[in-house]
Amino acid sequence: MKYKGALGRRRPYGSPPPLLADEDTWNAWLVSEVGEKRKILKALLNHYDRAWGDWFGLAWALAHDHVPAMSRSGKAGHPQKWDDILRAELRIAVDEVMARSAGRMPRHSALAKVAKKAPWKELVGTSADPASVLDAQYKKAPPQLVDAIRNHPNWEAHKAEVHQFIDRLVQVAAPPASGIKS
Repeated sequence: MKYKGALGRRRPYGSPPPLLADEDTWNAWLVSEVGEKRKILKALLNHYDRAWGDWFGLAWALAHDHVPAMSRSGKAGHPQKWDDILRAELRIAVDEVMARSAGRMPRHSALAKVAKKAPWKELVGTSADPASVLDAQYKKAPPQLVDAIRNHPNWEAHKAEVHQFIDRLVQVAAPPASGIKS
């Protein structure tokens, strides 16, 4: 995977202080070096839509992108983008976004929000109307599989991560408060 922006470029070489430099000079250099790397780490977390402290989520996303064994080889012939599991996961994500908006967000708007995030962004490609592409797949999601995933015993373990993702989507989509300040 190629990263864009600051994540895609090497930092210029910054030579450390001379070996006999005083402690203050070394400390200043170390603080600067750690500060730069912390900014890079924040950018990496942002790239993968992870919150500060979600180290497992970041490790999982990095492994998925960079470790070949984390993905399966495709079938021979034309690669198929969608399968029933992806469709079911899409339907669950879109339904949760609509539910979290307390009925304020129609399905097409929820689909448009979801289409901007991985993995859906990659699946819609360069379509002029990504929400319509996702809507076609949303309608094909097998209801039995959607229910099976929602009712799976491990769904609750993963539901918190899904809800964090959905909370970020809903916050972006929420209409501004009507002059009420908290």
